Amino acid sequence: MKTVDLTQGQTAIVDNEVFEAVNRWKWHYNKGYAVSDISYVGCDGRRGIHKIYMHRWVLDSFYNIRIGGLQVDHINGVKTDNRLVNLRVVTSQQNRFNTNQPRNNTSGFKGVSFDKAVGKYGAWIKHDGRKHFLGYYCFVEEVALAYNQAALKYHGEYARLNEV
Repeated sequence: MKTVDLTQGQTAIVDNEVFEAVNRWKWHYNKGYAVSDISYVGCDGRRGIHKIYMHRWVLDSFYNIRIGGLQVDHINGVKTDNRLVNLRVVTSQQNRFNTNQPRNNTSGFKGVSFDKAVGKYGAWIKHDGRKHFLGYYCFVEEVALAYNQAALKYHGEYARLNEV
């Protein structure tokens, strides 16, 4: 495992065998990802810049794993950890299953919120476009565990679980 310097004092992690190939380009830190900008001239003479995401380049160009219209998921949720063991090709839905809790979350747990009208914590999970209510609980840890059970049931290996 080696690190690649990015802008803003950030680094990306790659496998040893990828390091030399990746390190030929300049990479910057953009919204949590390692990105390189490639200039091009189109057939019509117009100039432009194409963004290359390191995680997609590693799978597609270095390891020859075809992505097509799918997405690349960082299993551990760290967008700059671009080791092969941490990357997998997934659908958009599977990628959403593996997201962190929203920034505006106040309970500290994914899928958990406090319902002032009831005076308890409630849990919800989305699956197949429907929101499933998991129940109300007095203790936030109980409801976080209830979410974890549902996440494993509905999202399987792509579930991002709460640390309780």
